[in-house]
Amino acid sequence: MDQGRELFERLKAQGWALIEEWRAAEEPETQFLEFKRKANPSIATVGPEDRDNIAKAVSSFANGDGGLLVIGVAAGGGNREGFDRVTGVVLINDAEKFGGAVEVLVRTSTEPPIPGLMVWPIEKPDAAPMGVVAVYVPPSLARPHRATSTGRVNNHYYMRTAAGAHVIPHSMLTALFAYSSPPRLELWARCSGITPNARPSIELRLRNTGRSPARAPAVWLFDFPSHLGLTVKIMTPPGFAMRRGSTEDGRSYVAIEAAGDLVIYPGTDRVLSDAPCEDTAMRTGGDVVVQLHARIMSLDTPPVEGTTQLKFHVSDEAVHAKQHRAAIRGDDMPPSGGT
Repeated sequence: MDQGRELFERLKAQGWALIEEWRAAEEPETQFLEFKRKANPSIATVGPEDRDNIAKAVSSFANGDGGLLVIGVAAGGGNREGFDRVTGVVLINDAEKFGGAVEVLVRTSTEPPIPGLMVWPIEKPDAAPMGVVAVYVPPSLARPHRATSTGRVNNHYYMRTAAGAHVIPHSMLTALFAYSSPPRLELWARCSGITPNARPSIELRLRNTGRSPARAPAVWLFDFPSHLGLTVKIMTPPGFAMRRGSTEDGRSYVAIEAAGDLVIYPGTDRVLSDAPCEDTAMRTGGDVVVQLHARIMSLDTPPVEGTTQLKFHVSDEAVHAKQHRAAIRGDDMPPSGGT
């Protein structure tokens, strides 16, 4: 567990008692801990100065080793010989409402977005709903992250040190971009079936486990599904389109491709299709094995091809998954045959 997460879990467990402990001890800021007072604590909305402070802090923590931002606690007094320390608690009028606004904001406070951010409001027991709000920023595999805001921090990349957040020097920023590894896409299949009288479906999900965004992702499904008597209707969600085609060597496929500028960021996934089974092949009893053969690609990754299978046993009572999840990973094998 990273240090920012340890602080976050400690704060969740101890609640207001830890805020009081930090206030009494004049807790110093560190590489993993930052305090900020809300620009206007009497209102629960996010103001322009709050937006800048949050975007800057989130960018700096994500470009380093993660950390915890506590909004509603004032800090100051830092100089060349010491770091900023807690000077007091400036209660936010409605901590829970402000926390909800912050949770919405942090989704778009950096580019690319940071998966795994968590927001936690802490109310003062004798002054609820007044309190403070904590934001946990995990270490990111998709760095560097650029702050996006409407003010002075917009379009800047920040790094975090014990002395605060600073703009990343050009030489270091160049190195961060140069050493970014490519995205790594995995195709996951999952079958949901409740009873023989319910219609099971096969969900396909594309996941990016790499360190860079995957632009314009696409999957080609060959002979999907390859199970005798099983008919599947592929239904794509918004953001994806479906077409049929064939390779130069005559293999037919169904392509599910991103429409427009869709991007799958590191640590996130997107549903490609929820494909209901249209007949009774999986309701007649016995074992069912669904073969999955696919090619995965994006603008940022070379095409890779692989196979996997889903296994089920259908009884009178239910569809039991012997292997209800399966994956084709980006390092399985290069594509075979024609393009």
